[in-house]
Amino acid sequence: MSINLEDIARLAGVSSATVSRVINNTGNVKPANREKVLRVIEETHYSPNPSAQNLMKKTTNTIGVIINSLVRDHWTHILAGIDERIVELMPTQNALVMSLGSSSTQEQRQNLLSQKLALLLRKRCDGIIIAVSNRLSEKDLSTLNASSVPYVVIQDFKGSAAPRRVGIDNTKASVELTERAIRLGHERIAYVSSPLYYDYASERRDGYLHALKKSCIKPLPDYMVEGDNSFECGSKSVLQLLSLPVKPTAIIFGTDRMAFGAIHQLNEMHLSIPEEISIAGFDGIAELGDYHSMVPPLNTVLQPAEQLGVAAVDLLYSAMNGDTSKQSLTIETRFIDRHTFAVPRN
Repeated sequence: MSINLEDIARLAGVSSATVSRVINNTGNVKPANREKVLRVIEETHYSPNPSAQNLMKKTTNTIGVIINSLVRDHWTHILAGIDERIVELMPTQNALVMSLGSSSTQEQRQNLLSQKLALLLRKRCDGIIIAVSNRLSEKDLSTLNASSVPYVVIQDFKGSAAPRRVGIDNTKASVELTERAIRLGHERIAYVSSPLYYDYASERRDGYLHALKKSCIKPLPDYMVEGDNSFECGSKSVLQLLSLPVKPTAIIFGTDRMAFGAIHQLNEMHLSIPEEISIAGFDGIAELGDYHSMVPPLNTVLQPAEQLGVAAVDLLYSAMNGDTSKQSLTIETRFIDRHTFAVPRN
């Protein structure tokens, strides 16, 4: 006698919709009901299509990856680390990579992320790695947690509610970077942040403020600029800061891209770095891109992008094999001294 979906629902004591959600790995299903459905499917050898065999084995040999961008160096190096480690650790797995692309607003990016997650869950991936700059919504986290699919989030902020996370300590790194300028004698230190709706941006600015406070330096509102991560913003922020009655002697940027824009503008103004003004960035994109000899030198905090990807795969592998003891990892950053800090002239 052939078994259909309604028979499975009756034998498991659940609705047909619940059975459909379990088979398609969509929506929220109570763990107890999921186990009932899977047990009945196994006992009755129910096989609606060839992929049902993978459902029984709870494997599709696919790791889903959602990445912020496929063109920016930081993200492509994270993806390289993910890909290389999957090949080493799980050679039978294939990576299904999806990018958020060029979505501009926070709302658009959040909606696109939700859509990509839903698609990966429908495809019943064995595990998911999410490497994005925006915080996962409560709805997305709830959907992921209800799916029983192991997942790891690569996000550079402390407050993530994800059970497994890999990231850096933005606040600590920014404190240490700012303190390097302070130890040289700088007190008039300006800061140009990324958009502060990003958690990593506010944490980096918090590190700057904390370093000033430790050294009893009063932060000045005019010295704090909220940027947009663009080269052009770096250029404009320099003009804005150097037009102040009391000019800063050092400027720290929340990203290298803005810092490179600043260097371009300072060169146009024939101001010497670091003799007339000290500059630093954050991310290490020149080092990541292997073109540091082709761009202006820059003191920066290097994010170990490939290591973030490798660590995420290691965490995911442990979770996929039932080891939930490993929860989150903080990867150490490294200061790159390219001699754009100097003792202030005044």
